[in-house]
Amino acid sequence: MNELKTLDEKMKLLKDVQQKVNKRYGERALMTGKEAIALGALDNVVVSTPSLELNKALYCGGLSGIVELYGPPASGKTSLAIETLAKAQKNDPNLLALWVETEHSITEDILAQHGVDISRISIADQANVDNAESILDIAYAVMANGIVGMVIVNSVAGFLPKQEFESDLDKQNVAATARMMSKLFRKITGPAGKNKINVIFINQLRDKVGVMFGDPSTTTGGRALAFYADQRIRMSSLKLQDKDPIRADEGVKIHCIVQKNRRAGKHNPNTECTYYALFDKGIDSTVSIPQLLSENGIFEVSGRWWYYPSKTNVQTLAGVECKFGSKQELQAQLMNNEAFKEAVLKLIDVNEVSVDEKEKIIEEEQANEAFMIEADGYEPVDESNDNNDVE
Repeated sequence: MNELKTLDEKMKLLKDVQQKVNKRYGERALMTGKEAIALGALDNVVVSTPSLELNKALYCGGLSGIVELYGPPASGKTSLAIETLAKAQKNDPNLLALWVETEHSITEDILAQHGVDISRISIADQANVDNAESILDIAYAVMANGIVGMVIVNSVAGFLPKQEFESDLDKQNVAATARMMSKLFRKITGPAGKNKINVIFINQLRDKVGVMFGDPSTTTGGRALAFYADQRIRMSSLKLQDKDPIRADEGVKIHCIVQKNRRAGKHNPNTECTYYALFDKGIDSTVSIPQLLSENGIFEVSGRWWYYPSKTNVQTLAGVECKFGSKQELQAQLMNNEAFKEAVLKLIDVNEVSVDEKEKIIEEEQANEAFMIEADGYEPVDESNDNNDVE
């Protein structure tokens, strides 16, 4: 065969190969980069969360692809997923969603109170099919047909593999959930990407046995989710202080660390943010904006008065003179004037994770990737408490 030297010769041969491949396997089996872009094959769908702080910390504007929300109990994981679903339904009247339930903790009242249109969601409950494999087959069938735009799994820790379901309680089933999860992602990654489906996994933390140094916590279900996830967000509930804009009887303060973010582009993929959730209204970013403006020196605070950028140089934003007689006056303007609120938010920067936290995150991700490379030949370990899942 003669050596191809010019680009035109190579492109001509590529076109011939492409025609043969697509004739055998289907029209989109092999595409050029331009064709893939034109057909939207490389596009990602982003669902905006109710937290402006989290959307900004993720850079792309919200959750996208395969997402893992994990953390200790009462850290706002399920609430964030539900409110994000409600907002996505509001923004897209044609959106259908699937809720995969393993904890039997969701109720009609909870969904309705958060604004979810129950008529546009389907619920697959593990309790009705006895084991995790069956419920995940159902989820795969729905995703493969591109019926839904969002899938929420609540939660990974509640999965009951068939091997465990059929065995005695005193029998240990080493890495059953981990092996199942690894197989799951090999099946759903393709349909999820092809059909532009965002899949949100809610997960829990467990303590590693015998760990004396470093972070003693790990997520359930093995390492496959961490490897395949496009975004991983660790959530925790912080104690409210006197300087916070809400009281403990009004709501909670949620802290998020973005530990992985394939949608960050050229930005730092490891960021963090804090937002507030009110018991009666849900996630409310407006209450924290004045504090962020003050802490970052964006607004000058003199007594009760708030100025942008300073008392001697008052400017306007979205037609509003930035001179307010109190924090409450500023907050009222933020709540009632969306254009002003958006203009103010553009002034606020995202706080990055500390150097130590970044190093820990990098080490963790490198360990995950190295593990997955050798996953086919792993040696099972004792995970009687599901703390050392493999795969």
